[in-house]
Amino acid sequence: MADAGVPLLQCGGLGVFTSAFLVEEIASGLRAVSHGQREAALSQGFTPWQELRFILLPQGLANAWQPIVGQYLNLMKLSSLASGIGFAELTYQVRQIESYNAARPGGVCRRHRAVPGAGGGDGRGAHASRPGKKTATERPT
Repeated sequence: MADAGVPLLQCGGLGVFTSAFLVEEIASGLRAVSHGQREAALSQGFTPWQELRFILLPQGLANAWQPIVGQYLNLMKLSSLASGIGFAELTYQVRQIESYNAARPGGVCRRHRAVPGAGGGDGRGAHASRPGKKTATERPT
């Protein structure tokens, strides 16, 4: 996959993402095998590794082959998506969103501060916007 133009980081990310699903699907397939199969393998003298290799895994994979094929198709779809959307494009979009959101709150605050009667933003309230009106903090003692 790395030869097809998909960067190594994307391959690693897709591999970790897909492997989590594949492990769970195989575990579900193994849980679907009857417990009697394990007991029969142990009674025949199989070691735990032989039991897994010859008895449980073939039946578990037979139970789980359909979701495994679905994950394979999902991996093919995601790998083409990952190669189509590059890292530089994603970081550019994130920077655009950050710059838009970082500039916006300042503009909103300035607009609200200039509203008559809302005060100057220093906590004195509407009295500060009236010319000639002294507040309690401005009166001489």
